[in-house]
Amino acid sequence: MNLNIKTPIISIIKAFPYALLISIIMNIGSTIQPIFIKLFTSEEVKLYDTLHEGKIAIYQTNFIQYFIEYPWSWFLIPSLAIIYFAFKATSLKKILIYLTIFIFATLMITDYLFVFIHAKNLDNHLSNLISNIIGSPIIAIIVILSLDTGYAINQYFEINHEIYRELLNGLIAIIYGFIIAFIVYIIYINVYTVTKSKIDLSIKAPIKGAYTIDNEANKTSEKNYGFLSSTSTNIEKIYWHGFSDNFTLNWEKKINKNPLVYNAEIRILDSCFKDKDKIAKAISASPTYVIKNINKFKLTANNGPLEMYTLPNLSNSSEKFLISSKDDKKKVIFWISESKTKGYDLTRFIDNSDQIKYSLYDNKISYVLTLVTFNDHLQNSQEIVKPRELSLQTNNEDFSISLIPPTQLNSKNNSQKNCQIFHKSENNAYNLQSITSKIILTIQEAQDIQKPLSLNSILANHNIQEEVSIEGFNGWIKAQEVEKNKLSSYINDLPLNSISVTAPIQTLYIDGKEFKQTLSSNNIQISNASLIGNATSDGFLKFTGNTQAVYINEERANLSRWEKLDSEYKYIAFFSLLGSIILIIFKRLKYILNANKQYTL
Repeated sequence: MNLNIKTPIISIIKAFPYALLISIIMNIGSTIQPIFIKLFTSEEVKLYDTLHEGKIAIYQTNFIQYFIEYPWSWFLIPSLAIIYFAFKATSLKKILIYLTIFIFATLMITDYLFVFIHAKNLDNHLSNLISNIIGSPIIAIIVILSLDTGYAINQYFEINHEIYRELLNGLIAIIYGFIIAFIVYIIYINVYTVTKSKIDLSIKAPIKGAYTIDNEANKTSEKNYGFLSSTSTNIEKIYWHGFSDNFTLNWEKKINKNPLVYNAEIRILDSCFKDKDKIAKAISASPTYVIKNINKFKLTANNGPLEMYTLPNLSNSSEKFLISSKDDKKKVIFWISESKTKGYDLTRFIDNSDQIKYSLYDNKISYVLTLVTFNDHLQNSQEIVKPRELSLQTNNEDFSISLIPPTQLNSKNNSQKNCQIFHKSENNAYNLQSITSKIILTIQEAQDIQKPLSLNSILANHNIQEEVSIEGFNGWIKAQEVEKNKLSSYINDLPLNSISVTAPIQTLYIDGKEFKQTLSSNNIQISNASLIGNATSDGFLKFTGNTQAVYINEERANLSRWEKLDSEYKYIAFFSLLGSIILIIFKRLKYILNANKQYTL
């Protein structure tokens, strides 16, 4: 087989398709090599896990992108040199030998050159050497077969024109490269990558976990998505426990019809801990402050421990309760546990990037804030306690309140749990007997200050909308004693990207197949998903949709296309086909070498 070299340019043009073929195969070798190495060295049983060892491989690139992504130029120039020197041989057998030697040398040199340029380590020299020894003759054989195919087609159609013959030979070589790349791509995406799986999961309490929201779905919908972020929430059941980080509570009354007058009452309580009965009775005592004729109210607190809840009322159901975050990719951490009395306790962690907004149709609302004077930054200060500062702003009046802790802490101070109410101080400073103080903020219609509200009076004024926003809080919000059939009032439909939970599994279906779990609690991780999560009437959390990554107790649960084939004869069929193809190739190669035909490029 002779390469008739008339000019260097013509020689390069003739050699280019074969160099491109070699370059394609060398490049896809980076995909093939780890597959075969892991196939013989991995302890895993499943084909998929031999390569990925239980991890999820998600490959969303189509074939054209897959083909373009490889750096063909890395091997193209060395491949031109291989063709140039190998095709100088006088016999086909020598060409095969020269191709094998030159390809092997090129692979070894480029491997170590890549390591040197990118300052990386070659993990396994022996496996790399063996792969190159096996791969070199295979690439050489493919080049010979492509050349023979072009020659056979030229002979069959009696193409004698040199230019047409050269074009056809080059086209056949390039087609060989595309076919081999396509076969590797098909095998990889079907055997060694997982596909989207349909999932239907129901879990029950106790549940703890985290999720991320699909923000695109959230932005394009009028619904209010989230855990403890729903269209109808009983505010009375919500408790806040954490720390103020420039805590701010804004209240505003939106009057739709008749302009009504509202007053604010502030009661400052000392030596009052968790005695809810005494706190509830304090609401009827004379307030420390009365601010009349308001339609806006803003309360801020300096940094420190803070708790808050609302006192029971005839109508404390929220029309909208929305928790939004400045961080679109933030993980929401939550818990659901069995309540000590009845129903469930729902807990969610929030921080100062979150803002809570809700609206009420109510004539009266009372917020109970617990402010602890304990210094939460003790490592930066020698003082165990520090004053708590409150700032209050309304449309009529602005002032500040200082809560001054006792200079000495002892059991006597802490034992005076009589929930005493302070009278108004001239300088708005109050000396506490204990480290804990409670602030009761009550806002209600002025005409109803002196008389109890009836259900009829509240319903008659449902045209009065109250809007509240809260910011600057780090800690937990908890809905207590939520009845199982009322979970949907606190958990709206969740469009999820991912979720990770630990919980007992009620039911789990993946692609219609049931996965039975007998453990009392399971670790479930779902990512790269498009899920809808909601609460059912029987007290379960349900997640349905598509996902590309599912782990149950650290075991991969979703399957590759190959694993989804139910036939137990799939391995027999695959290896029979592979064996037949290899046999045909070697028969043809034997014929070619024995014939020792002369080709002219």
